[in-house]
Amino acid sequence: MKLVKAAVFLAGFSAVVMQLAVLREFFAVFYGNELVFGIILGNWLLLTGLGGFLGRFAGRLGNKLYWFILLQAVLGLIAPAVILFAGLSRSIFSLPGEMASLPLVAVSSFFVLLPFCMVSGFQIVLAVSLQSKSDDNIASGLGGVYAIEGFGSLAGGVLYTYFLIPALNSLEAAMLVLVLNMALCILMSLSLLPASVRKISAGAIALLLIASLLAINNTGLAGLSDRMQYPGQEIILREDSPYGRLFITRTGSQLNFYENGLPLFTTDDIGQSEEAVHYAMVQHSSPRKVLVISGGVSGVLNEILKYPSVEEIDYVELDPLLIDAGRLFVNGSGIESPKVRVHYGDGRRFVQDASTSGSGYDVILLNLPDPSTAQLSRFYTVEFFRQARKLLGERGVISLSISGSENYMNTASLSLNACVYRTLLESFRNAIILPGGRNYYLASDGSLTYDIAGRLSGLGIQTSYVNGYYLPGILTGERIRYATDSVTSLKAEVSHDFKPASYSYYIAYWSSQYGINLDYLGLLLLIMLLLFFLWLKPVPGAVFSAGFAGTSLQLSIILAFQALYGYAYRQIGAIVAAFMLGLMAGSLYSTMAIRSRKQGDLRILVAGISIYSFIIAACLMLASYADSAGLPAFLLPAVFLLASMISGMLTGALFPIAGKISLAKNPAAESAMGALYAADMAGAFFGSLLTGVFLAPVYGIITATAAAGLLALAGWMKLASK
Repeated sequence: MKLVKAAVFLAGFSAVVMQLAVLREFFAVFYGNELVFGIILGNWLLLTGLGGFLGRFAGRLGNKLYWFILLQAVLGLIAPAVILFAGLSRSIFSLPGEMASLPLVAVSSFFVLLPFCMVSGFQIVLAVSLQSKSDDNIASGLGGVYAIEGFGSLAGGVLYTYFLIPALNSLEAAMLVLVLNMALCILMSLSLLPASVRKISAGAIALLLIASLLAINNTGLAGLSDRMQYPGQEIILREDSPYGRLFITRTGSQLNFYENGLPLFTTDDIGQSEEAVHYAMVQHSSPRKVLVISGGVSGVLNEILKYPSVEEIDYVELDPLLIDAGRLFVNGSGIESPKVRVHYGDGRRFVQDASTSGSGYDVILLNLPDPSTAQLSRFYTVEFFRQARKLLGERGVISLSISGSENYMNTASLSLNACVYRTLLESFRNAIILPGGRNYYLASDGSLTYDIAGRLSGLGIQTSYVNGYYLPGILTGERIRYATDSVTSLKAEVSHDFKPASYSYYIAYWSSQYGINLDYLGLLLLIMLLLFFLWLKPVPGAVFSAGFAGTSLQLSIILAFQALYGYAYRQIGAIVAAFMLGLMAGSLYSTMAIRSRKQGDLRILVAGISIYSFIIAACLMLASYADSAGLPAFLLPAVFLLASMISGMLTGALFPIAGKISLAKNPAAESAMGALYAADMAGAFFGSLLTGVFLAPVYGIITATAAAGLLALAGWMKLASK
């Protein structure tokens, strides 16, 4: 049935488009970081696996074709509702302005994703049942469905990453899924159903499609989540970009800038702009060249331009949309000064390129949030600070800030601050801390002073807050001694690219605010994984371990690429596409050669996945040494694409072979596919959560890839012991 195959392709396409759209939507309302990604992806895989498990009972359905078309229509109808409720979830489950907790993200995403994922998983198993009737070899049909779904996922990932993101927001992408699925349902109704019900069925589906589009476009639902997220504020801009969602709101005469729900700055916060600039600038007697990484339109550029010695300011911002919004809404930000050169791109990459080109700066200002994501934590590692040091002369200064307190820091906050302080001292001779609502850190190979007010007075720089009237009450000797003694007395880890301790400490700091201990959470997940793995029979156990390893390797490869080359959204999309291409190729190869495959082949594949995981871990370890030795070209971006594709090929080749073995014991296609699909999704669920939330952030990327190899090895041992 060609139309059934088309529906399977569209199911894979729809699933990936919706997965990416939902992730972007949750990121936009939950301050998205990799923890949110791991939780949401884990819920997606878990619920899809449960849907596949329920698909074991699809054989009891009466007319399977009727049910298949109905589920295809339901899948389309649910898609926009998922996006709408994802946007509303934070407003429903928490108070405006309240920081989201891990349980809140987990619970809200679970219920938002439940209907779509369950239907998607069930429908794939039902497709196997339909396809097996038109296929001489049921195992080939099973592998074929798996391959077609993978091809649809590949197409969806490429189309969404390269074409839909610039053109459509998340809700519009979901509406595209709605239209495509309903159109295919109309076509299947007219082509496959009995003549007596064809027109009635097609007409009903068409009416549902029209009613859904009218309801979304004419009821104001699309803007409801925005209004609930920012109550009492006038929304004057809402724009999506590949890097996030930017909101600008107005409260009285004040403009507030938010990205992914996270407050960036307000136009009236003069004090923060002054602290971000003058603490560092006065350390240099005559700063000429200044590098600003992010946050320039907040007022920072104007403060730098107060220094008559400044000749050049390089301002680097990842998201061009933020610059455009600053030019449009912030008058006199300093961005139009002839001394300012704006650069669009990753700040870490800019520093790396500048350090090899011989460029130099007197002051580097990092106006970045805390290392709350793996992307941001790259600016708080030894490797980055050493690159920055190459750009600074003997008296050059780098400045950054971390959440803290003037008078007291709890253990989690103290660990984060101590980690940053120790990491700075790995690269610079001197570092000092200036305590406040945010603790500012200055580092240099030259001398540093706390006499900020005296230096400003001597230079004749006029300020509103950072001066002799304000600073004596903030930078008291007692506060400085407390902060310095606190960060120097704690034995915190040093942060590295492939083991971002700053990110790990931030996660602990975030979790501590809700009484959550990630060590206990990780241990609980590990125990659940082992118990589930031991309970499974050998073949589902092998599929489970492969699902875990495939997802864990995929996340690890993306995080490693990001650590070395920066946040390049389309390159990361290419890595995902390479994995899906490998998955499809491996599945098709096994499907075509299915008649000659035996259980021994399954053992070889599981062993191959284990060995490959250890090879990736070893390569990443070598890459970390090569980077510190000044050889970052050891791993070219193309190698990451190849590594991802091979991972997908090994994982995809395993599923049809496991299906043949299972069908030999249980010839019911629905039961065999349901059990294996559920095992695959369950393994991917644990791989996503453990790698994204626990292993990679806490123990490092190399440890995460090694853990994938160990579980695959356990899967091989389970098969070998039979």
